[in-house]
Amino acid sequence: MTITPQELVSKRKSAKNKRALLKMSLMRQIYKKETKVTHTIEFDPKDNLIIYYAHGKMNIHELIDMVKDAITFAQKMDCSNLLAVLNEADLNEITILDYYTLPRAIAKIMNDHGLPENHFKRALVGSQEQELLHFYETVTLNCGFHTKLFYDFEQAKTWLRSDKVE
Repeated sequence: MTITPQELVSKRKSAKNKRALLKMSLMRQIYKKETKVTHTIEFDPKDNLIIYYAHGKMNIHELIDMVKDAITFAQKMDCSNLLAVLNEADLNEITILDYYTLPRAIAKIMNDHGLPENHFKRALVGSQEQELLHFYETVTLNCGFHTKLFYDFEQAKTWLRSDKVE
């Protein structure tokens, strides 16, 4: 059986395409294995709260992604009370400069969603070891956000349900 040059080229291209597709498939599988869940978000209809939980080791980009997701979800649910549970997360990769610039990044996200910067009342639940959260709380307050740091989940929920914003 004789193969024409055109058929040979066609078979080579086909084999090359199959290898490329296989390689892309393997890359997707590797990416899926390396991708980690850094946060979960839920709506509490009883207390009218969006609660978002940070998981494991997080960097500033993952933290910003979590905030974006929470804002998007809160807007869909027409909810303005946000509760960020950070006490179980490892935030050691986030620097003081990251915390200083984070409120401006959040303001941009809110503006992109057509929301004023002080639209949300946000409670943060942290741990005593997460000392930079105090600094972050101060920076957010100075930027005009309604944010308060707590070490107790129930106290944070109580504050969010109240009319107090300080």
